[in-house]
Order: sequence, then structure tokens, then C-alpha cells
Amino acid sequence: DISPAEVAHAIVDPPASAVEPSQRSGEIAKTLFSYLGAIFIVAGIGTYIGMYWTQMGSIMRIAVTLGVGYCLLIVLISALHENKHPKLIVPLALATAFMLTGGWFVFIDELFSKGNNWKWAVLSIFGLMAVHQGLLLRKYPQTVLVFSALFFVYGFFQTGLELLHVPSSLSAIALGASLLVVASALEKTAHTTLAEPGIFIACCWLYAGIFDRIALASSVNWAVLLTGMCVMSAAYGLQQSQRQPRLAGLGYLLGSAMAYTGLFDLVDQTTIELSYFAV
Repeated sequence: DISPAEVAHAIVDPPASAVEPSQRSGEIAKTLFSYLGAIFIVAGIGTYIGMYWTQMGSIMRIAVTLGVGYCLLIVLISALHENKHPKLIVPLALATAFMLTGGWFVFIDELFSKGNNWKWAVLSIFGLMAVHQGLLLRKYPQTVLVFSALFFVYGFFQTGLELLHVPSSLSAIALGASLLVVASALEKTAHTTLAEPGIFIACCWLYAGIFDRIALASSVNWAVLLTGMCVMSAAYGLQQSQRQPRLAGLGYLLGSAMAYTGLFDLVDQTTIELSYFAV
């Protein structure tokens, strides 16, 4: 028997199978038209810039690059605030960052073209973009904004250290170590998808600096051997803490290859060369 309450419940809350197909088709149509519209807009702007760039004046060049970038920023803020199309956030955020960065480069080139040190322009633009992304991230904690903020922050610091004439190996060690700390902290947040690539980039950056310092202090063979041992020790630490198994396996592979290669070069044409092959 069917009770009146069950009939009322079926009328008020229809089965999911009766609602889902139409809702799903509507969402697909909205997403499709949104992507098509964005593609047509970007393609149109790119075509216009490519065809008429040489005929534009300085103000027009700034308008079609920096102006479009800030228009995209307004659209991005609106999309983040309404949160109706979450799949559009990532491409829209990346396109906004790209257009704003390029627009600021065009702005500086058109109005301040007398300078001959491009690093000051990079420092200024990356610093400004880091502030942009940081403010957006504070209001809207999205993973893509974490990525863009870290990109501009570390680009700013890298350029600043180069302007201060800090050796590239020391800056690589400092920035790589700090990025490793940040990436490890991301494992405990909602942005954990950035942790694995962040740790990988940080280790490459860090160990490249260590390799250069050891090579300068002794020889390339010792640098290869000791850097390989450092990579294996990092892989062992990841394995013991049960974190990032893919990176741990890759670390063992690359670290052992470097260590054995460096050790072979050191014992090559010596009395213990045959012992090395036996081991």
C-alpha cells in the first residue's frame, strides 16, 4: 500500500532519474557555450592584435593588452564571486594572469623604453602580479590562484637576487629550500594537488644549487656523487614518512644513477676499479 505521505513526498521531491537528464543536458549546454564564447573572444583579440599591431599607437597597444587583461580580471572576480561555473575558473585565471603580465610589459616598453635593464621591469611586474594574485587568493582560496601567486612570488625573488648579484647556486639553494617547505605545507591544505609538483620543482632547484656549489669547491665527479646521495636521502625520507610514493621512487632511481655514475668516474683507471664492478 502507498500512504498519502509517500504520494506527497513523490510530488514535492520527484525522483532523481526524472530530473537529472534535463539538468545534465542544460549544464552541458551552458559549459559548451561558455567555452565556445571564450575561445571566440580570445581568438578574435589575438587575430586583431596580430593583424594591426604594427599600425597601432602606444595607447592602443596598451589598451588591447593591459586593458583586456583587466577586463578579464573583472570577469574572473565575478565568476569567483558567483561560483556558477567552477570549471571555467582555471582557464580564466590563467588567461587573466597571462594578459595582465603581457600588458604590463607592453606598458613599460611603450612608455619607459629608454631603460636597458629588463630585470627591473621583470621585478616590478612580477611584484605587482604577486600582489594581485595574493589579494585574490585571500578572498577566494582557489588552487589555481595559489599556483599563480607562488609563480610570481618566486619569480620576483629570483629576479631580485640576480639584481643583488647573489650567486645563482646560492639563490637556487635558498629558493629551492623555501619552496620545499611551502610545498610540504600544502600537503595539509585543500590545495594538496600542488604539493607533488611543488616538491619536485623544489628538489630540482635545490639540488641544482648544491651540485654547483660542490662542483665549484671540488670537482664535477664529487658533485655528481654527493648530489646523488642527497637525492636518495630525500627519497628515503619521503618513503619513511609515507609521503609522495611516486617522487620517492623517482628519487631512488635518479639518485642511485647519479651516485653510481659519480663513483665510477672517481674510481676509473684506479686500482679499485675492478672491485667497483664486482660490487
